[in-house]
Amino acid sequence: MKLKELSKDSLPREKALKKGITSLSDQELLAIILGSGTKGKNVLELASEIVSIYRDFPTLATTQIDSFYSIRGISQAKAISLAATFEIARRSNQQAPYLSTVSPSELYDHYQLSLGQKKNESLLLLCYDKRKRIRKEKYLFEGDENELSASIKMILSELNDPSCSSFIIMHNHPSGIVLPSKGEIEFTANLKARSLALGVELLDHMILSASSYFSFKENGLLV
Repeated sequence: MKLKELSKDSLPREKALKKGITSLSDQELLAIILGSGTKGKNVLELASEIVSIYRDFPTLATTQIDSFYSIRGISQAKAISLAATFEIARRSNQQAPYLSTVSPSELYDHYQLSLGQKKNESLLLLCYDKRKRIRKEKYLFEGDENELSASIKMILSELNDPSCSSFIIMHNHPSGIVLPSKGEIEFTANLKARSLALGVELLDHMILSASSYFSFKENGLLV
C-alpha cells in the first residue's frame, strides 16, 4: 500500500502532531526516524520489517550499524540515523537520577540500556545522602560472578564518606537469569550487616538483565 492511500490522520507525523508523540507505535516512531521507504516498500513497511527482525528497542539499541545493511532499503544514512537515535537514548539513561531515591522499577528503566546490556558482570554503587539524593554513582568492577564475593571491602571503602548515609548496589547477569544465587544472598546479608556498623544503610540490591530485574527489597530479602 502507498502512503498516499492512507488517511492523513494515520500517517506518523500527522498523528504525532494531532495526538502527541506518545500515541505512536514502535513502528510509527521508527518510520519518522527513517524518513522514507524504498522502491516497493513504504516507510511504514520498512519500519515494520525492522520491528519484526529485532523485536524491541533494547535489542535495537545494541545493534551495530553494519547489521542494518542486511535489510533492503536501509542505506548508510538510515543506519546511522537509527544508531544515533539509540545512542542518545543510551546516554540519557546513563545520567543518574540525582534528585531522590526512586522505586526498583524506575531504577531498572533508568539502567536497563547501560548496566542491563553489559556483556560482563559489573557492579554499580549508588550512594545517597541524608536527604535521599544521589551523591555517588560508580562502577566498582567488571568481571565475573566469582568477583562479587571479594567486593565487600571495596564497597565499604566507598561508603566511608561523610556524605553517604544509605546506598544501593546493582549488578547484572549477562545470562538473563536474574534470580540470586545462594552466594549472592549471603553476600547481601553480610554487606548489610557490615555497612550498618559504619552507620550506612543498604536500601536495596538489584540484579539486572536486558529484559528483567530482581530486587532484594521487593522480595523481602533485606531483613
